[in-house]
Amino acid sequence: MCAPKISVVKVANLKSRMLLAKLSSGMGHNSYGEPAWPNDIAYIFPVLIYGLGVLILGLSVACPLEIVSPSNAFSTPLEILPEWYFLPCFNLLRVVTSKGMGVAGMVILVLIAISLCIIENVSVYSNPFRRPIMMCVALTYSVFAIWLGVGSLVRIDEALPLL
Repeated sequence: MCAPKISVVKVANLKSRMLLAKLSSGMGHNSYGEPAWPNDIAYIFPVLIYGLGVLILGLSVACPLEIVSPSNAFSTPLEILPEWYFLPCFNLLRVVTSKGMGVAGMVILVLIAISLCIIENVSVYSNPFRRPIMMCVALTYSVFAIWLGVGSLVRIDEALPLL
């Protein structure tokens, strides 16, 4: 046999005429058993939206955005840099005069790495120290990437260090 379900209900002080008038006109508080939706939410949303609008308008008047210098789409400031793993590609695109040649250079580097992996994979030796060509290419690419990555952190006239 199931136990009876007991629920606690807060009973309003119905002797107060002001509370009775508010409850009968739909302006009661939901702690007296009146459902929150749509009554409370319908009353409070316009107030919140109005307050947010006043806040945004007040902040825009008090602290306007200032345009310090005109933007240049072809000049990247030093403060805006990509993530560390994109720095070599960023510097290669920044240094090469033709952007198409920069993209082609990146594609050629990837194609060389992929083709050398496929060419040297026909060997029975799986130890990378027994594959001298691939080991030299990997080390050269690593040194080249570090060199370009370091160069991307400075001005464009010093972007290729040690040259």
